[in-house]
Amino acid sequence: PAAGEESAEGHGVSFTYPDPQFFGPRRYFAIASAGWTKSRHEDTDGNFGEFEAAQINLGVGRRFGDFSYVVLELNHRPDSDWDYGWWNTDAVFERKAFHGRGTKATLIYGFSTEDDLNFPTQGSALQFAVRRDFGANAPDRYPVIRYRKTWNLMDGYLSFKVGGAPAPEYRSSLDSSQPLALTYARPIAPGEFIQRGRWYVEPGLANISNTSSGDTRIGYGLKAGLRAETRQFGLIDLYVFGVAESVR
Repeated sequence: PAAGEESAEGHGVSFTYPDPQFFGPRRYFAIASAGWTKSRHEDTDGNFGEFEAAQINLGVGRRFGDFSYVVLELNHRPDSDWDYGWWNTDAVFERKAFHGRGTKATLIYGFSTEDDLNFPTQGSALQFAVRRDFGANAPDRYPVIRYRKTWNLMDGYLSFKVGGAPAPEYRSSLDSSQPLALTYARPIAPGEFIQRGRWYVEPGLANISNTSSGDTRIGYGLKAGLRAETRQFGLIDLYVFGVAESVR
């Protein structure tokens, strides 16, 4: 953040091996990855979260129909530190911490009719995931929904997103969108540096939290940036992100 007492930062590295046709049949796919992540954030009211862990992931999926698929993923954290706290609506501060080994299973259903993951011009994509942690290190037991729908509009593209951009099957999305957002993008002409790209603006709902007095704080965000597939550096996404907050 450029101003105020809020803080947010994250670092990570991962190595991924996807197999689009696991054991040969076109219907099956698999993915394996290993990585390390460290992140922290804290807002002006004291809501905070800190996470650090090495992770190993294995997943096997099956396609069915023309656009749908299911995936079962296993995530193992040999050693992790997870500490977070938040204000409730009754003005009581709650804090939880998890340390040590943890294992998580995730079942995902999804479909995608989009023509491109990072530069969609039409179609829609959905991911619905149910997660279950095992052992003492079990902070997240909740469903996750990600949905995006794109239309053509005024020589550009309009996308409605809930929960961030889906990453179908074994692919990873470059998007770091808001929980609820509307994105308008305009393509830019290719050149010596850029093979394809687009400018975009994205108003949306940035965050919802509680203050120390139990009131609801809502953050309204505006994101503006450039996404491009470059000849020298591959895929890049450069943007600025501003948030205005109100308390109710």
